[in-house]
Amino acid sequence: VDDRVYETVYDESTIRNTFLIQKIEVKAEKLWVNAPKWTPSIWFKLLRKTEDGKFEEVPGADLLKVKSGQVIWKEVDKTDLLGNPYTFSVQEVDKEGKDYVPEDYKKEENGLKVTNTYTKTKDKLPSTGESSIGLLLFSGFAFLGSGSMLLRKKKK
Repeated sequence: VDDRVYETVYDESTIRNTFLIQKIEVKAEKLWVNAPKWTPSIWFKLLRKTEDGKFEEVPGADLLKVKSGQVIWKEVDKTDLLGNPYTFSVQEVDKEGKDYVPEDYKKEENGLKVTNTYTKTKDKLPSTGESSIGLLLFSGFAFLGSGSMLLRKKKK
């Protein structure tokens, strides 16, 4: 009826069914939004919970460095010992396993997906001089006017 797996052993007059915990792969994704070409190194920590439980670290699951936008844990227990299925989630952490938010990013963790949105605005270039376009135009016209007067005098 359910998708539980049992091992059945027959021993003379005894039949013994042993529940076997199925193993699965768990894939988590990383998305960078509006990020520059260089992004900081980050790791994921795998968490799990049963329907009425709290999230906990998955025993034996390594911290995985995120490369190419995803990580995959293999051979992860699908259920607890009673057959209750786990719900999985990830937490973005540093290499020591501590919660981490990259500088200049806003982090959103949602199940098996973590999104980091770049929040730093591009710096405005500093002013390197006066922007007196009026003075420049006046000087240009004065120069042209002087040149034209000299040409008229030469023609006479």
